[in-house]
Amino acid sequence: MIEFQDLMNGMEVFYKEKTEKAKAATLGVVLRYLKVYNDQLIKGLPSIEKQEELRRGTFMTKITGELVALLTDYHDNVREAAQNILIYIAENFMPEAIELSPKLKD
Repeated sequence: MIEFQDLMNGMEVFYKEKTEKAKAATLGVVLRYLKVYNDQLIKGLPSIEKQEELRRGTFMTKITGELVALLTDYHDNVREAAQNILIYIAENFMPEAIELSPKLKD
């Protein structure tokens, strides 16, 4: 079965497309997948487990770097789609405060 992070890493092929429509459409799909990931997996976890789950995945770092690059895209709708995803990531996946697991507190 395909892992979520493999799916998200695979999206890179599409938002690196040259055409404005392909980039914007793929960014819309990425945002929908992130919302589903958050709603079905992340939201229900306690804070420490949430941080561990997000730390385990590698796709968030990769996507964020690509999105920052897309903020300079010539097309308004591509920049706006990238900005919307970055805002969603900041609002939903960034911890309000860092909580150390009991192992790290010692």
